[in-house]
Amino acid sequence: MMNYVESIAKSNKEERFKNILEILEENQLPYEIYHNKYKNHWVNNIIIPINRKNSDKRFVFSAHYDNFDGSTASNDNASGVAILIKLAEFMQRMELNNCYDIIFFDREEYEDRGSEQYIEHIGKDNIVGVINIDTCGFGDTIILGPEKNLSNKAFNFITKKTLEQHPIQLIKKTPGSDDRSFEILNIPNLSVGIVPAEDISSILAIINCEIEGSDPLSIVGLQPPTFVETTHNGIKDNIKYVSDFSMQITYKFLKHLIELQNKK
Repeated sequence: MMNYVESIAKSNKEERFKNILEILEENQLPYEIYHNKYKNHWVNNIIIPINRKNSDKRFVFSAHYDNFDGSTASNDNASGVAILIKLAEFMQRMELNNCYDIIFFDREEYEDRGSEQYIEHIGKDNIVGVINIDTCGFGDTIILGPEKNLSNKAFNFITKKTLEQHPIQLIKKTPGSDDRSFEILNIPNLSVGIVPAEDISSILAIINCEIEGSDPLSIVGLQPPTFVETTHNGIKDNIKYVSDFSMQITYKFLKHLIELQNKK
């Protein structure tokens, strides 16, 4: 997957877009482009339809492809796009019971998000559930949430036994990505990221502060999570900090979910 990250991790969004399409064409993955104006901006979402059949209803796996201004965005989120391309390759070889869209969203980093435009275009009632992937190239532990959403029937294939087979930390609230666009409309959604294990205590403390409405800076000795340094022009916002090891952890988890969801 690192070769995909290397191709996508550019500071120019148009180049990222073009290179993703080239990868899809090289791998003979069919795609659609939703080029629409949403509120004050034009949005270009890339959709890989899988086993769509004649149904309007689909389960969604998503990752944003756009970048924070000035950043090559290797971890945030070329890593997520690379993982989902590999997942699409796997799904194309499977006999599937369900219909899917794998989506690369535009404008996650800015207002008028591509995820919002997608919901408006497709219709919320046609989205069975969403698993959003963001920052999955640095670390060894999956963070999965919001934990409460696991009880939704859209995710009934994800059992406690499933979670125990992967290095996962459940979280009550997500850091905030395209999953929030679905959450606000009560569309079943989960968010997947990966972080170093040593970040977990800080992340949980920050989440608890957000839920309680208190200031995380009030916690004595709280260390900022190191994964943040790989985003938004941070000191580790560089492709050398993205690893295939981390992406494989996420890929194996998602692959397992697809197998469970389509079990005969």
